[in-house]
Amino acid sequence: MNEKLRQLREQAAAKLAEAKALIGTGRPEDLDKASKLNGEIGEIKAQMDAEGNRSAVAEAIKANSQWFDQPVNDLVLPGDGGGAAPAAAGTTPAQLVGWQAAGKTWLSRARGVLEDEGAGAISTKQWNRISQDDYLKTFFRWLKVASKGGSVSSAEMKVLQEGLDDQGGFLAPADVIMRMLTKQPAPTQLLSHVNVVETNRDRIRLPKGVYSTDNKYTSPVRVQWVGEVPASSTAALATQPVFGEFECPVHTAMMYIPVTNDMLEDSGVAMMDYLGRCFSEAQDLGLEDVAINGTGFKQPSGILQSPATAEGSGEPVSVNSTNATLLKPAGLKALQFALPPQYQARARWLMNWTNCAQEIDSWVDGHGRYLWGQMDNGIDRSNYERPLLSRPVVFSEFMPNIAANAYPIVYGDLSAYTQVRRIGISIQILSELNALLNQKVLLARLRVGGDVAEDWAMKIQKVAA
Repeated sequence: MNEKLRQLREQAAAKLAEAKALIGTGRPEDLDKASKLNGEIGEIKAQMDAEGNRSAVAEAIKANSQWFDQPVNDLVLPGDGGGAAPAAAGTTPAQLVGWQAAGKTWLSRARGVLEDEGAGAISTKQWNRISQDDYLKTFFRWLKVASKGGSVSSAEMKVLQEGLDDQGGFLAPADVIMRMLTKQPAPTQLLSHVNVVETNRDRIRLPKGVYSTDNKYTSPVRVQWVGEVPASSTAALATQPVFGEFECPVHTAMMYIPVTNDMLEDSGVAMMDYLGRCFSEAQDLGLEDVAINGTGFKQPSGILQSPATAEGSGEPVSVNSTNATLLKPAGLKALQFALPPQYQARARWLMNWTNCAQEIDSWVDGHGRYLWGQMDNGIDRSNYERPLLSRPVVFSEFMPNIAANAYPIVYGDLSAYTQVRRIGISIQILSELNALLNQKVLLARLRVGGDVAEDWAMKIQKVAA
């Protein structure tokens, strides 16, 4: 007992004895004095209770402080390097807790923490409770009501009491991060450079001038120098231009995903939003794939299918790399100069990053200096957007790798490729199709066409000698 508490107790005892003596006299004035003493005794008792509580808390803190300061000499823990040999295999380490359960903590003889598990400075029971939906909803309702000076119901307050912390506040709910962990899709850069045409028909048709005599004129019309008096009435006659037609049909593509009702009901993420993003991602990647490699049969035609050297040949207008199996700097320069100058201003390189760009990036001169536009040997310039031979580079992982007779590089105006969009992606939810399998079916559909409309504006590198 501390000194103050002892003094208060003595004062209370003295006043109690005096009050009893006054009551024994039976005189009215003594009864009034005894009543006044009784009130003073009550005040002293309240002071004693407060001092007693303060003393108890101090003793508890002192006791717990001593407990934490004591080395754990009587425990043999796995991995403990001090004193006795480590515990045998299979021995369960002692579980030590503080004022309340706060996960699990294992200590070494030197009082270092070997392992600490759990929610932290709150009990496992509290952590589980504040992670539940009803606590989260009640907590946010309490925040909303309390901000306006109101109060929640007794039932809601009972829920909040289960998350009461040692300072008298309510623990904030456990935060659940609603994010699906997935890979990142490959970048789709090509589609932002092609020509996009919207249509409400099953195909588009555009008139096209047919002229291939040279790369300077667009038609056979020429200036004729006939002098002051033409030799004949037909001396200035020009060959009539010839017209053809560019036709690009629209094709239909579909995707579907079966998903169980349980997954939709129980998932911690917005599953429909995630599946919608899966469809959108597949659309972007699929359209970039066919814009490069499409066969034209039930799907758009790709850049590597046309332009062709002859009608129906399927062989791209190409420039050889000067080596049967490799790319060479001389081949790249020949490819760039093969494109007429009027298309150079909008020209871009198209290749994949993981194979073709990596090979070009490894090229060095006789002094070990990197060739790809480097002023500093390439050590600090290996970025994703640097130009090649002063022209921008577009990367697509759907471009072929370097191999004999492959076409790994396109150079030119990429808007020469026209993509025709009839209907963008639309998604239906079919509830009855797989109902007996406890599934819903998400069906996506799109209608798109594509082809190279201006074959003279692009050239392709072929890996060949």
